[in-house]
Amino acid sequence: LHDSAHGPVVRRVFEGGPAAMAGVQPLERAIDSVFMRYVPDLERADFIFSVNGRRVSTREEVEDIVAQEKPGKAIEFVMHRGADPKRARALRIKPIWQ
Repeated sequence: LHDSAHGPVVRRVFEGGPAAMAGVQPLERAIDSVFMRYVPDLERADFIFSVNGRRVSTREEVEDIVAQEKPGKAIEFVMHRGADPKRARALRIKPIWQ
């Protein structure tokens, strides 16, 4: 996660992980290049608006709410694609606890 002027944004998603399977789009997308491994893509990135019904505005708030949940329980995220409230959607994601 990364804090931005529009709230917390998903920075990276692990390929094959629960967020990727739910369709979450990260700020940094991988590219094949000699000079860069990742490039920022704000238009496609998912910004987190709320977690389990609680409005969030920082990465720390997201992490605190997620940390309070029991392992194996799905968490509801409302995300805005490209920070656009018109492109909002709710996702239920079951994190992998390590």
